[in-house]
Amino acid sequence: MTQKPYVPHYGIKHNQIAATLTAGTVTVTEYTEVRTQSKRCVKVDLSGKTGYVDLDAHPEIDELLKIENARYEQEFVNRYPGIYELVTAQNDEDFRYERLQREIESGNGILSDSTPENDPAEVARQYPIAAAYLTICGYLESNNLNKYGAGKWAIEQIENGADVIETRNQMQDRWHEAARNAID
Repeated sequence: MTQKPYVPHYGIKHNQIAATLTAGTVTVTEYTEVRTQSKRCVKVDLSGKTGYVDLDAHPEIDELLKIENARYEQEFVNRYPGIYELVTAQNDEDFRYERLQREIESGNGILSDSTPENDPAEVARQYPIAAAYLTICGYLESNNLNKYGAGKWAIEQIENGADVIETRNQMQDRWHEAARNAID
């Protein structure tokens, strides 16, 4: 896999990164590199004030950030095995479906194979924790307040170390109960 697909990262906390600079001790508050005035920076806290540190001027912070992000990514993959394989299979299925729809609409009669390389349902069965995690993430994208709330609750449970599959089941139960109450 050359490039990992986007997957929201929940349920794992970053370790604190602190470094001493001439202005004092800074603590990294956001672990994603940003560009400000064409410089690679990271958002930090210095004595209660928010600012940015130039990573090129402070390679020690850049190195600590790379180490922490690699640890974080590895912990994410370990916590949700098969997550990237499942998202890749889902993306492939979506791409092939959309391509088939465009070909049908073109009316030229030439249709390509729309069968995905990996069946997302099969990959989900192979990696149930990843499937449960993506279901929870899907609830967080809902416009329905009760469904979103159930997803938010599930993420909080996962962040506190709860079992992902059991949390997904409880989340779905909460959502179904809220839906039943809304109908009654």
